[in-house]
Amino acid sequence: MIKVAMTVSLQPPPPHQQLQQQQNLPVTAHLPAYQHQTIQVSHQQFHEPLYLPQSVFADVSFPAVIYGGRGVTPQMGVAGAIFIILGIYLMVFGFRAFRPTLGVCGFITFGIVTWVGMANSQPANGYINEPITLIAVPAGLGVLGAILYVFFWNVSIYLVGGLGGLALALYICCWKENLLIVQEVARACFLVALPFFMACITFFVERYVILFSTSFVGAYIFILGVDFLAHTGYLAGIRSILDRNPLHRVRYTITRTVIAMLAVTIVLFLISLAWQYLYNRNRHFGVNIVPVKAAPPPAAEEAGEAEAPPAEGAGEGEPPKA
Repeated sequence: MIKVAMTVSLQPPPPHQQLQQQQNLPVTAHLPAYQHQTIQVSHQQFHEPLYLPQSVFADVSFPAVIYGGRGVTPQMGVAGAIFIILGIYLMVFGFRAFRPTLGVCGFITFGIVTWVGMANSQPANGYINEPITLIAVPAGLGVLGAILYVFFWNVSIYLVGGLGGLALALYICCWKENLLIVQEVARACFLVALPFFMACITFFVERYVILFSTSFVGAYIFILGVDFLAHTGYLAGIRSILDRNPLHRVRYTITRTVIAMLAVTIVLFLISLAWQYLYNRNRHFGVNIVPVKAAPPPAAEEAGEAEAPPAEGAGEGEPPKA
């Protein structure tokens, strides 16, 4: 790997930041010019990561830090393509197909949970073959989640509503640079309460919750996949919520491009919701309702139908012979 050697001279930090600056972080990205500091760069080849004080990252987030590399890496391209394809499927056919939709939601849920666990527990020296590991492991467990969701459909159907609640909670929090809910405890409670609420009301209004979840999750991950390729900074908001590893500090900045991504998410959601509602008017999730036609009335017996013949040997007005 080609890295750069940097000599950074900063002004003496305030006393309350001296302890914080004792913790060093690995740097693999180029640093722009900062005020009150001098950076000297010499192109060399190193086999060990370069370390700089954590305070250097207090004000700016670099695309290489947010997306795990400069430019569109092959790993980010694959992940972005998968998210775009799954998002289109959920927006168009999410409600109509039963088991495939359960499988897609299981893949997304297990993949996200695995990535969050790996990102938060990542050591300072990283994982072995890290760019591939952080995609392959969540994808592998995502396949396992898809299988479990398909077989245990009577339980996973409520988790689809919970996934919609989680996507909605993340979307709401990202409408502010320092996140809409600033306190971490309150934000964590919100991220847990909304999915739980959506999963519970699925029991009572299943049709409408599944319509909402498939439409909103599809729009959300579609825009997320586009951001993997466009690098607008939209991902920084999600990482600042789900990735609390001090080695991965990022700052979420709402630019015009990020606002456009947030707005397009709502537009795609409304279009998908209207389409799926009209397209599946006579359907429930996993059930196709076919109106039953009324059975035709039975044919009337013909008038003058011949009566049954009397018993043999019985005359009119006489008892039958023995």
